[in-house]
Amino acid sequence: MGAVLGLCVACIAIVWLMMEKIQSRFESKIDNAVAEIRSKPVDGIPSIDDIREELEDLIQDTMGQMRTPQIADHIGAMLQQYAQFRMQKEMHALQSLLPSAPDDEV
Repeated sequence: MGAVLGLCVACIAIVWLMMEKIQSRFESKIDNAVAEIRSKPVDGIPSIDDIREELEDLIQDTMGQMRTPQIADHIGAMLQQYAQFRMQKEMHALQSLLPSAPDDEV
């Protein structure tokens, strides 16, 4: 019984050592791949500075095209609000004309 137990412990130790070797080889391959990827310049991906400059230009263009509201803009907003209020009243009136179900049938 002791010999079988000893063989089991030896097998587990061998498997553990093999797993450690595989893990170290795998880690070294990953480290080599990461170093290779970092050493190569990536074409097609702009740098952070380029992206920042493009965003600054976009913001400046957008802000440059903005204008202060004119009297026509204010009048248009007032007319739109009036039209929405009137449509709301009409819809409420139409809804009151629809037949409703009696409460005891529900």
